[in-house]
Amino acid sequence: MSNPSAATTSLAGQSTAVATPVIAPTAQVILVKMAFGDAFYEFSSPFSIVAVDHAVLTASAIAVASGDHNASVWRDGVLIFTPEIFPLDVPVTDFCVDVLRECPSAFDVGNGSWELCVEFVFGCSLVTIKSSFPSHQVPWARFQAKAMTRAVGNCKRFSLQPPSNYPM
Repeated sequence: MSNPSAATTSLAGQSTAVATPVIAPTAQVILVKMAFGDAFYEFSSPFSIVAVDHAVLTASAIAVASGDHNASVWRDGVLIFTPEIFPLDVPVTDFCVDVLRECPSAFDVGNGSWELCVEFVFGCSLVTIKSSFPSHQVPWARFQAKAMTRAVGNCKRFSLQPPSNYPM
């Protein structure tokens, strides 16, 4: 049928004209809301119907990696994901071992604030996450940020700046 307004449907034997044909949306917006360190972040991007399921998985992985129990993922304004399970242990990494060799008190409580910055592309949006962490939270924060970059797979920038009193 070339004229959709001429279409009819039958319900219990009675024909009724179809007023508006249903058309699937061409894109859906995925929104992530989360806290990380000393800041709150919201970022979103439209995704094609073909890519939206992968975008939801990526957004959900980022939300879990943030460590924020109130993080959320939204699809066209509808809440679709909140994290329920978080890793409990921070794995010992070469980074942590190297820093502790250089400065054994680097991650002690009250030993300054470190600044962590991560940039990645989410859909068509460049996302910059820049937060400060007390020294004793740095290994966990770095682990979380690395998990975020693994989730998106396209880290543009990853930096960790020690406090000014850190012995270089």
